[in-house]
Amino acid sequence: MAQKTSNTIHYQINRIEELEIHVPFLPDEITDHFDRDRLDFGFSFDYVWDLEENLFSVVIEVVYLYVLDNEQEELLRFSGQIEYKITDLVKFIDIRQKEIKLPEEILGILTGIAISTIRGMIATRTFGKFQGDLYIPILNPMKVVNQYLKNNASEEEVINQ
Repeated sequence: MAQKTSNTIHYQINRIEELEIHVPFLPDEITDHFDRDRLDFGFSFDYVWDLEENLFSVVIEVVYLYVLDNEQEELLRFSGQIEYKITDLVKFIDIRQKEIKLPEEILGILTGIAISTIRGMIATRTFGKFQGDLYIPILNPMKVVNQYLKNNASEEEVINQ
């Protein structure tokens, strides 16, 4: 297994897991007259951890919807988890605040690896199907992480008021 060291933080991929996949059969009405302008992409992710085992995971969900006759038709739903083993993880998690204290650079690396891995998993599972052309767009993992941290900080402010 590949192991990386960055800023004295040792981490490696521990497990890659598909949590859910839904690739429905699509009616001819969609496949014969497909219009990318009617396509909607949804992406969400979160972090989970197990301090006893030094495990830190990035959980990602991807959804593609298609607007047809003013209704949304689900074309693809996929969720997966990339689990990392991080030495002394407890140093990087504030247990009382349930807050991640890993450097943003490391979160960006771990999140980027997870996004790319999920992209490949979707491509593999949809190969030969109509949905095989639906890829996760290229995302800047640092922007994704910064937005996540900003949103969580805003939520904490509301809770603490």
